[in-house]
Formats: sequence, C-alpha cells, structure tokens
Amino acid sequence: MYIRRYIIAFIALISLSLLGLKVNVRIESGVKKTNYIGSISVPQGSSVFDALATLQKKKQITLTSQSYGSLGKLVESINGVKNGKGKYWKFWVNNAFSRVGASTYLLKDKDNVLWRYDK
Repeated sequence: MYIRRYIIAFIALISLSLLGLKVNVRIESGVKKTNYIGSISVPQGSSVFDALATLQKKKQITLTSQSYGSLGKLVESINGVKNGKGKYWKFWVNNAFSRVGASTYLLKDKDNVLWRYDK
C-alpha cells in the first residue's frame, strides 16, 4: 500500500519535471514600445536568460550577450537595441526588480518576466 503511494507520487514528480514551466515574457525597448509579449515553455531549472535564449531559438527575438564566467551572462542587445548611452536591458520578475543576474535567477511556473531598456 505505501509502496504504491510512493510510486504514484514519484511518477507525478517526474511528470511535472518533464512538463516544464510556463512563463510569460514581455520585452519593452522604449516608452509604450513593446517588442514582444507572449508565453513560452521552458524546462524546470531554467533561468530568466534561458527563457530569452529559448525565444531566440524559436526566432521570436534576436539576442546578443556576453558571458562573464562565474558571474553569468550579460544581455547586450535584444532585437537590435544595444546597451549604451546610460541605458541598459534590465528585468523584473512578478513586478519585482531583480537583484541578481538573468542567468542566475531561476524561474518558477507562471512567472511574469519583463525586460525593459531603461536608465
């Protein structure tokens, strides 16, 4: 009886990890200028950066980034809009500005990610 419950719980856990996460993403490059808005599926354990990379793989956006080893990845441009002149790509998750890098922040199911080109 207990073994059967354990097996059912184990199968459910594996199924959830295989299904992945559904994440909402919005990208804004200026005042009232939205470059992308939509929902995507990413595997469990994906970061905010992984979500952007998934959009790039699906040809929904263009993306350039620079890897800084253990510090993570820095987004340099989205859809041709490059960092510079005091403006940079920043992100918020569930309306909270992130204090960690995009490749460090791990997503949860139904997170809302906003990327904004901002001062």
